[in-house]
Amino acid sequence: GNVEVSESIQQETANGYSCTLVADMSCIDMKTGATFLTFQIVETYEDTNKYKTVDKCKANLTEKVAEALIYGM
Repeated sequence: GNVEVSESIQQETANGYSCTLVADMSCIDMKTGATFLTFQIVETYEDTNKYKTVDKCKANLTEKVAEALIYGM
């Protein structure tokens, strides 16, 4: 899979900072090479602390990717 920052970390005036991450994931059958599951998850998080914003966004995205893999396979 691939995780990218879709927008740079932006400073919002009212809510502090905003971070958006995108996970493009594909599951491949190792015997046949066929792709059997493909999905994209977008996560955005806002907080007043820049570093907490990035860390929490990554944590939320990781949880969603894990759930999609577990329940999608």
